[in-house]
Amino acid sequence: MPTQTKIKAPIRPAIPTGAEIYVMFMKDIELDLMPENIRALDEKYQNETASERKKRGKRYRAAFEKVQQLSDEYLSKLKSNVEQYRKSTMAYVESNIRAEEQIQIDLFESTFTNPVS
Repeated sequence: MPTQTKIKAPIRPAIPTGAEIYVMFMKDIELDLMPENIRALDEKYQNETASERKKRGKRYRAAFEKVQQLSDEYLSKLKSNVEQYRKSTMAYVESNIRAEEQIQIDLFESTFTNPVS
């Protein structure tokens, strides 16, 4: 009778929301663009000049581009993790099915080797 190697159940990857991903990266790039700060921007910058506003706009565009780049990289890794989880789950289920089938085969074979009298 072959020995079955027990495969552990895979651990599901954590999948954050889009807002969580945005905050994860923006918090280190541009605090003005954090969700809790956006509403106060008009008041915070009410006395800025046109030149200052233009510079701030460039800074914000650069921040959004950086967050997009980091998000794309993160989502690519997350996609790989999800694919690995799918494969691990399939292997786990298949292993359990094989183990159950082996139990049934062993029971069937035992009826021939140890017949009831």
